[in-house]
Amino acid sequence: MQAVRRPSWVLIALALVGCDWLNDDADTGVAAGNNSVSPAPTSTSQVLDRTLGDPTNLDNDPSGETSASASQRPAIVPKPFTPQQSAPPPSKTATAKIPTSLSLEARFDWPGSNPGLQFVKLEEEEAEVASARVRRNLQVTAELDGTTAVVMTGGAFPVPQGSQLLARPDHLGHLLLWPDQATYRVLPPGSLPALLRERRVDVAPLVTPKVEKDEQTRERRFGGKVQRAVLNTERGTITLDRIEIADAPQAGAPLCRLIMEIAAAQALPKVCGAPWLPVRALYELNEEGKLEFVVDKLKIVTDAPSSVEVPPPRARFSSRELPALQPSFLRGAELAALTRNDESGTLTVINREEVGAFVLLDNTPVGFVPPKGRSHIAGISKGGYEVALRDFFGRPLLPPQRHEIGPDQVTEVELRRPDTDGGAP
Repeated sequence: MQAVRRPSWVLIALALVGCDWLNDDADTGVAAGNNSVSPAPTSTSQVLDRTLGDPTNLDNDPSGETSASASQRPAIVPKPFTPQQSAPPPSKTATAKIPTSLSLEARFDWPGSNPGLQFVKLEEEEAEVASARVRRNLQVTAELDGTTAVVMTGGAFPVPQGSQLLARPDHLGHLLLWPDQATYRVLPPGSLPALLRERRVDVAPLVTPKVEKDEQTRERRFGGKVQRAVLNTERGTITLDRIEIADAPQAGAPLCRLIMEIAAAQALPKVCGAPWLPVRALYELNEEGKLEFVVDKLKIVTDAPSSVEVPPPRARFSSRELPALQPSFLRGAELAALTRNDESGTLTVINREEVGAFVLLDNTPVGFVPPKGRSHIAGISKGGYEVALRDFFGRPLLPPQRHEIGPDQVTEVELRRPDTDGGAP
């Protein structure tokens, strides 16, 4: 495993009635990617006052439980999912019956990396669909008790677009749900780094991070103050930003555990416990890699019943397989639309290393090659491209190289260490 330096996360206090999206910079002026700015609803400030601790406004919880009393319930001691067994059905609690959840739109990005591919022969709507396939966007639903579904709405992952990571507050680890929701596999604690970097379910020990600092900043996101933690491990640094969600104090813990596990780090109760919700994380590797997790939109849903079930009642348990992944994240017509030329060619990538490689064309991820594997991406529109390879954390595996891709030829790129060149002294 590569070393991951600990980024600091910022947590901010927030609560919101109804289903109006609260953008990152809606009332704070803090930029968060390419968000559209929309004003917060009138009721938002009232709920934010309550969230920040106004004692005159208590929740009207249908169960008769206030936010304060909810946060004082005995803490759940989670136990690991068992890899070779199906997940046990969840216990139904009073909190789980409350029709309220958090809904987040989030993404993973390599900081400073600007995708350069354009789909010049596609209509605007088709181009937007194609663009989603080369992004790493997420749709997160977190129930009040912490039951969480993370849907990979973007396609640039080592598992197919639409796959889900499911988590429960009473268990450690995750379930990987296929896009058709018909099959799931147990991911034991410590297996997320290997899944996202290598497309393998190998377990690595989770290290205990050292908290270098954990303090409130002057920044605001989603109307609340940002709490930023800087966490160090031997692998690198995690900077974690979080906000306080007083009306849903348990909802953010499984998402925070997921974020920390990606860096092979344990989630500390002080950092990931109630009432915090992570809204940004920066992973800084000791070996050049840098990855950012950002929440762009956040809302509290109060008018819809609980929808996340872990495990899904109709899904089949699998102890070995992973959902099938195509060589390219893009479809044939999308690859053919990268230039205005009607001819096309094939790019072959050979990976002789033990780490998975994301294939980049003009700084845009278009495919994934597993360790010790090869991939043939056919139908690429004729033209010159900068071809590069990176791992999930953005660590360069092969620097950008200019290649001409065209008909009647196969452009080959090989990833191998110089000292594996067959007996060179």
